[in-house]
Amino acid sequence: MNLYMNKENLKEKNEVTMAVLPVIPLRGLVVYPNMSVQFDIGREKSLQALNVGMKMGQKVFLVPQVNIEDENPTFSKLSRVGVIANVKQLLKPTAETVRVYAEGVRRASIYEVIKGNPYMNANVVLIYEPKQRSSVKREALMRAVKDKFYDYIKQINHIGTCLLYTSPSPRDSCASRMPSSACKKKKKKKK
Repeated sequence: MNLYMNKENLKEKNEVTMAVLPVIPLRGLVVYPNMSVQFDIGREKSLQALNVGMKMGQKVFLVPQVNIEDENPTFSKLSRVGVIANVKQLLKPTAETVRVYAEGVRRASIYEVIKGNPYMNANVVLIYEPKQRSSVKREALMRAVKDKFYDYIKQINHIGTCLLYTSPSPRDSCASRMPSSACKKKKKKKK
């Protein structure tokens, strides 16, 4: 029985859309909708999940790990919210890793864990994101956030400013480029 995300098995229940997808935990990386990313996969469970996702419409559920040093995370060690992503391209730079190019499509949350597979698999629920009504106040606040973040980018001098102004969601664009607490902890340990 095909339980994966396609037109036949997306279940509409009380305006909630659910799908069963293979889960790929990410270390030190958070993916947002409309964000293109590349990352390497080397863990056997993640490689198996990627292979299943490629066979089922190139869709996977990308979710950040809570502890980036955990080599074999369980569902309890993952964030509950992640993103459904389309896998765009795969490259095999070494015999044991695969480089994945993917694009975030939609936020989703883990609804239930599906056991019995050698890879991580979960029933995910799309997160409803209401459209923001345009208002003068909202536009002014968005402009202020972009300007402050532009100043931040100029100070750290490693992110192209065009990315902020072309992003469909300035909130996600800013959040994806801010240093995470996990990265800060890792840098402190190296010293």
